[in-house]
Amino acid sequence: MQYTNLIGLPVFSIYECESVGYVLNAVFNKHLTKITHLVITDDDNEVLYIINIRNIYKLNNDCLLIKNNTKLSVNNFETCEVINNTIIDLTKGKDVVKDITLSQDFKIESIDGKNNSFKPAQILYKNNNIILLDSNNILKRKNFKPRKAKIKLEHLNTPVSILQNIGMPTTMRANNLNNIIGKRLSDNLYSRQNEILATKNTTITTNTINIAKQFNVVSSLLSLAK
Repeated sequence: MQYTNLIGLPVFSIYECESVGYVLNAVFNKHLTKITHLVITDDDNEVLYIINIRNIYKLNNDCLLIKNNTKLSVNNFETCEVINNTIIDLTKGKDVVKDITLSQDFKIESIDGKNNSFKPAQILYKNNNIILLDSNNILKRKNFKPRKAKIKLEHLNTPVSILQNIGMPTTMRANNLNNIIGKRLSDNLYSRQNEILATKNTTITTNTINIAKQFNVVSSLLSLAK
């Protein structure tokens, strides 16, 4: 059976003995090998139903029969439109889907383009309404996966200095007050009010450090310690 002939078929429930709408669309599996559900619409109530193909009693050229209305669901679903999708055959070029040939159990026998037909096994990938396929059936999508560049490490035994071409670092005075005990002042140590706290050449002691802390001039003391 052709997929385009399936669309629009009236649907009847056997148990309720009533019309429930008509086939609007279909839900395909990921690999486009079969239809898993049919979408049925009710024009009177403008409701979309979905039914698993296992709950379809019979399909013929004139109508679709389901067992009963409890098999209809209004759960969320995603359709996968195939008709009018662009076909990109890596061997034969560009085409467009015109129909799908189905078996009685809703398996896809072939996808029919304007110029050629192909089997689901030939599909590399489907996305964005484009079907990529290899009619020679020798390639896989992973053949086109980006590869990470490998960095070749040469001369692994050659030492490399990270300071190459960089000048020697300037020696910095550690901010450790214990290191300046015993040193002498190169000049007078003044308070912020210009009062002399310790005279030039005075030996720095713990008391000198405490006075500098009291008057908040520790940085000056560090700079004068020689």
